[in-house]
Amino acid sequence: MSWWKVFFVVFVAIPLLVLWGAVLVDIFRRTDLSGIKIATWVVLLLVFPFIGAIAYFVTRPEAPVLRGGHQPDPEELERYQATQRALAHNTPGGAGPRADIPPRAR
Repeated sequence: MSWWKVFFVVFVAIPLLVLWGAVLVDIFRRTDLSGIKIATWVVLLLVFPFIGAIAYFVTRPEAPVLRGGHQPDPEELERYQATQRALAHNTPGGAGPRADIPPRAR
């Protein structure tokens, strides 16, 4: 394999594949996109993989959108993030938010 082929694979092809995969994951994790918008983006990504991925990142909103489709105010965003941190916190036998739940019920 020539040097240029290795360069292309390492510095062009792999980063573009990672970008494409990140866009697909982001599309399905968004709570503000309806089913038809998700389907539209997926079809666009399948037809035009890399141009569609770049277009998605250019057009997607920067601020996180909570369920209900509205932009959160700073206090609401902080409450949302605190709730997500508390739900993710699971210290077996520790004094975390799930410490009062019996181990078999978790």
